Amino acid sequence: AEVLEGYGITECSPVVSVNRPGQVRPGTIGPPLPGVEVCITDLSTNEVLPPGQMGMLHIAGPTVFPGYIGHDGPQPFVEFGGKRCYVTGDLAALDETGAIVFHGRLKRFLKAG
Repeated sequence: AEVLEGYGITECSPVVSVNRPGQVRPGTIGPPLPGVEVCITDLSTNEVLPPGQMGMLHIAGPTVFPGYIGHDGPQPFVEFGGKRCYVTGDLAALDETGAIVFHGRLKRFLKAG
């Protein structure tokens, strides 16, 4: 069996990226799905980083949710190049092909209700 790692979060309906059969990029969680755009930004300056550098993962596209209902705090979005991007809270880098290399969460948290 071929192991196909991927990445998804509820706020992005939920799949963002996945390695495809016969096209696995070892050490990655795959390239973004068609129509989904990702970028990595510096944690201090919020500047978009080139491939190979780790920072905050941002996601844009038609699968990204519009915001939290009834949330009275700031929404988790930023604008890059005229696109509204979801700030995931996950640390990642892009490899030379655009596949995502996952490095973990910026903060660990637990939602209990």
